Amino acid sequence: MNYTLIGTESFLRKRKLNQLKKEHDITEMNLVYFDYTKDHMDNILEECNTMPFFSDHKMVVIQNCTFFGSTNKDTVEELLHYLDKPNPTTIVVLDYDGKKDARKKLGKELAKLTKEFRFEEISEDERNRIVKEACQKRGIQIERDALLVFYARVGLDLNRIYTELEKLQLHGGTITKEVVEALISRPIEDDTFLLSNAIFNHDTKKVFSLVQDFKQNSVEVIALIGLLAAQFRFLLQVQTLKEEGYGNDHIARELSTSPGRIWHTLKNVGEYRKQDLLAILNDLSLLDQDIKMGRVEKQQGFEIFLLKHTA
Repeated sequence: MNYTLIGTESFLRKRKLNQLKKEHDITEMNLVYFDYTKDHMDNILEECNTMPFFSDHKMVVIQNCTFFGSTNKDTVEELLHYLDKPNPTTIVVLDYDGKKDARKKLGKELAKLTKEFRFEEISEDERNRIVKEACQKRGIQIERDALLVFYARVGLDLNRIYTELEKLQLHGGTITKEVVEALISRPIEDDTFLLSNAIFNHDTKKVFSLVQDFKQNSVEVIALIGLLAAQFRFLLQVQTLKEEGYGNDHIARELSTSPGRIWHTLKNVGEYRKQDLLAILNDLSLLDQDIKMGRVEKQQGFEIFLLKHTA
């Protein structure tokens, strides 16, 4: 039996992979990982066709199977041919952190040749239930307003949820809002989103307050320029696809993100003019080049950029 693990919820995918390793009694000696985006298919299939060491089965995990996505045009004919008549002693696991393009023939063919498990992003209700059950199990006493801040900061990422719950458990005592704010930082994506909004709203005070937060979290200016460029590019892509009449789910598939992120983006995207987005992206690109060429000091150049677009 061969498997496909697909979806944006990495915590659940990893847990399922561990279950499969236990079910098939796979030892470390008989566990091999490949990266589809880096390793040649010939090498992967050669490994699939080799015998296990002192065991009935071996497992070959192929990560980053981007051929499931909408933008990848690979046909992976060799892989399909192998899976049609696989080595009975090798268990192949196709792993993809993203959304499957249901329109692609390749995905349908692989669904017939492997047992598919999907792990999509959990809903807010599911997240809330998981957190409350975990708090009860771990004996964490958390106040209601603290719980709301916790939800806002961890989002829907189960990996982060369990990591941050461990911090609260180690802290002990009653968990207040102040404790959560001190122990759990906002996701960098949230701060980037807030910064892009503040720039568009010409809120200079908010912009420089957020930039200071990035600095305290050791985010370099060059990295912040890249984060901002990615955020404004994302806003432009969402706006363009929405104008073309696509729904949230389709946009999420096209951009390999969650419908939840699209929904939150669309609440604000109408406020952004396309020409402003393009102007900001152009200025960020020029600033990045100037810094790398040594034509401008990075902190000064970034502050000038911010003042230009918030004045």
